Amino acid sequence: MSKPSEQRVMMFQSFMADTTIHGLRYIPDGSFHRLANIFWLAIEVLAFGLGIYLILAAFETWAEKPVLTTVDSVAYPLYSIYFPTITFCVRQKQPSVETWAMVNAGLDLIRKAFQPENEIQ
Repeated sequence: MSKPSEQRVMMFQSFMADTTIHGLRYIPDGSFHRLANIFWLAIEVLAFGLGIYLILAAFETWAEKPVLTTVDSVAYPLYSIYFPTITFCVRQKQPSVETWAMVNAGLDLIRKAFQPENEIQ
């Protein structure tokens, strides 16, 4: 093998060994039985093929019946639009003063954005 193609093979094997895509690391691994490598290759090819099939089916459905979203009226005030509740999940058991300051600052920005005087004309 020439030097560039050896480097490509090494890079490909390194990718296969280090990827987070489940099953790919078993394909070039020489520590497993040859049937196990073939099994994982078949599983990966089938999963990839199924993924492509589902993407194409979804695209075809969208192409035939596209979903369009429009706003009926632009005169509707922004502050009258329902805004869902926001939940802040803090990893600490007891939130710090800085955490509460950030939460309150974020809530103030949200309140200010939905004030009637800040309505977009």
